[in-house]
Formats: sequence, structure tokens, C-alpha cells
Amino acid sequence: MVDIYELLNKIIVNESFKLSSDLFTQADRESLNENDKPLFDLLKNISSMSIEIYNSGITFHPMFVMVDGRRAFAVEDITDDDYEILKAIDFQRLPLVLRSLVADILWTQKKEFQAAKIAAEAYWALCQLWYVDGDDLGTLHMIRRAVCISVQTNQTSLYLRICKWFEDYLVHRAAHRDCPISLRIMELFVEQKNIDVSSFLPVLDNIISLNNDNTLIVEQAYQLKKQCLYKLKDKGGATSSNLSLAQYYVDFAEKIVEDNMGNAMRAVNFFQKAVVLYRNNGAPVQAEATHKRLVEIQKEIPKNMIPISTELDIKSANKKSIGN
Repeated sequence: MVDIYELLNKIIVNESFKLSSDLFTQADRESLNENDKPLFDLLKNISSMSIEIYNSGITFHPMFVMVDGRRAFAVEDITDDDYEILKAIDFQRLPLVLRSLVADILWTQKKEFQAAKIAAEAYWALCQLWYVDGDDLGTLHMIRRAVCISVQTNQTSLYLRICKWFEDYLVHRAAHRDCPISLRIMELFVEQKNIDVSSFLPVLDNIISLNNDNTLIVEQAYQLKKQCLYKLKDKGGATSSNLSLAQYYVDFAEKIVEDNMGNAMRAVNFFQKAVVLYRNNGAPVQAEATHKRLVEIQKEIPKNMIPISTELDIKSANKKSIGN
């Protein structure tokens, strides 16, 4: 007979998005003793679920739900007897990806405090592992859960370790790795108490500067900058930041129109955003000038529309009608 923990570490790798019920084969099940098979079956079902992780929590979903209501295994299918089986697990011998998931289920569904500690440490270990491997999306998910659980359960030592890692990340990597992920990680820490967000501001300015042609990243960076300034109670700085974003919209709109007048409809959207920002942040003169330019661009749109012509063969249509 095969030891179940040795089997689990053989079939499961600690990589993101690799945990699946397909890893639990019937042949592997048959290699176990009868006492371990219920745990094997339960872990297979748990591994079939999809999860959604966000800053303040986690949700577990069945892999599929049919129109008639039938569905795959869901967290509500775990029975009281199943929970007793999970509580008896030797967590230190489980692969990290399975350890974090099972312990998190015990924490979120049964409020097992000891399981929360295990889950948070496992998520943090995975975060560090995947960060080194360059798995930015996996890193984001794991740090979200590690922070969330450590804050909920007052795991101060772990939380301080995570904050120390983040300080280094903010200085050396945030503006140079995948910026959307960096912004999401920074957003996570903006929401935490006792975090000095003033150190975020130069990093966000750097992200804006390095991604000037990516409006989505620039918008996200400005939004996060505004959150930081409000948290710092710097209303004047927040207003100034909003006006800078408005000017960015105007400059970007003018640039794409200059490159190709066919971008006029897209430019209109940016001009409109700028007008709203100017009006809402005490800059009526700039709002009026931008609105005037908006109207000018709108007038140019019909001139640049490509006419679509079609030909209709009336004689052929009449012949077919007569023939019928």
C-alpha cells in the first residue's frame, strides 16, 4: 500500500492553476489502503472546485452548473463527517497548494483558528515561491489571501513579514514588473491600516511616466494615487492629481487625432472625461476650452467616415419574382 501523503506529493505540484480533480486517478486510489480512500475521494472533490480570490475574501464555486440545476461538487456538499476527516489531516505533509486550500476551507466555513494560521503561512510560502518564478498573477492571489487571513486573525508576526517584503517590492520592482499586477498589490496595501501610503506616490508617478501610451494603466495608477492622497487627507493633492489626469486625457486625445483623424471618435471619449474632471475640480476655464475642442472634433467625424455602398440588381430581382 502507498502512503497517501507520499502519493499526494507525487501527483500534485505547487504551481498555480495546476490543482485539478483529474490528478486523482482511479489507479492511484486503488493503491491506497481502505482507510485513506475516503480522504482521497474528498480531496479529489475539493480539488475540482474553482475559487475566486479578492482583497477581502475568497469564494468557492462548483466547476460547472447546468441549466437544470445540476452541478459539480460545491463547498456546501462537505458534510460534518467530511470536516472531521479534514481536521485530522497532517497538514505539514500536504503539498502547499492543497494545504492552503483545505486549511482555508476549515477557516472560512468552520472558523477553525488553527487552520487559519496554517492557511496564511501556506499562502505566504506559495506567494514567495511563485514570485521568484515570475508568476505575477499567482503571486497576487496568494498575497491577497495571506494578508487577508493574517489581518483577520491578528497574526502580527506574519503580517509584518509580508509588509517587509512589500516595502522591498515597492522600491525595487513595482514599477518594472507587470504594472497591472503591481497596481493590484499596491491597492491591497492601501486598504490596510497603519500603512504609510506616502511612499506609494513616487512609484505611481513612475508607473504613469513609463506607461504613457497605455491609458488603462495610467487611469488605474491615477485612481490609486487619489486613494492614497485621500488617505493622507491631502484634498489639495487629490484635486491636483485629478487635474493632471484631465490634462493627460487632453494630450492623449490630441496625439491620437494627430496620428490619424480616424481616431476622432476615440478621442471624443477622452475629451469628455477631461471636461468632467475639469468641471469637478474647480477648473471651469479649462473645462470650457476642452469642451470647445470636443465640439470641433465631433464636427470632423462625419467627414472622415467611409461611405458604404451597395448595388442592387433590380432586373434580376424582378425576373425571380415573375418566375415564382
